[in-house]
Amino acid sequence: MFESTSHEAWIETEGGPKLFTRAWGDDPKAPAVAIVHGLGDHSGRWERVGRALQARGFVAYALDLPGHGKSEGKRGHVRSWEDYRAALTRWIDVLRADGGPRRWALLGHSMGGLIALDWAGRNPGLVDALVLSAPPFELSLRPDAIKVHAARLIGLLWPGFSQSNQIPPSLLSHDPDVIRAHRADPLIHFRISARLFLEMQKVRRSLAREAASNAIPTLVVQGGSDP
Repeated sequence: MFESTSHEAWIETEGGPKLFTRAWGDDPKAPAVAIVHGLGDHSGRWERVGRALQARGFVAYALDLPGHGKSEGKRGHVRSWEDYRAALTRWIDVLRADGGPRRWALLGHSMGGLIALDWAGRNPGLVDALVLSAPPFELSLRPDAIKVHAARLIGLLWPGFSQSNQIPPSLLSHDPDVIRAHRADPLIHFRISARLFLEMQKVRRSLAREAASNAIPTLVVQGGSDP
């Protein structure tokens, strides 16, 4: 694990969870990259990326999504997808208030890729470029139909019910050091609630239909060897 070189801060939200953030660099005129992590992950896992961007003249920012990392909220659960939209809006508003005009890129990984694309589509004037790392427009691990129907029923009766996301660390990377660090990280969680599963399925299908109309310059990075 890297020793962190980031600046850490907290953001208050009106009626919502307190959000934890990191920043690598502090030049208010440098182009900025805002990083959105994936399911069960957190901003601290992006230390190497943050350092690399800072070394190349960017300022990098990363957010712990609600219910992830050090941010408040039930692990792996949202009341609706709007919770993520509101968290990003609050975060980006705070970041943009700290500096003058500059170029902004939004980088989202896995579920964070869906969050980033969805948010950018609703706020196109605030994003100059998108980077989507392994966005799950299709699921490599398809849940059984009976599990999907069960999730719909549970989502109505007990939306906060959560279970394992059934994604073992060995599927995330072929690098054994990355796998070991992932297993040892106390801020990583492996939970997903019925409501979050259903919300993600709905947004995933919607974005897959709408992605072709995206006018923001976008780089999609999709691994071929890591499931």
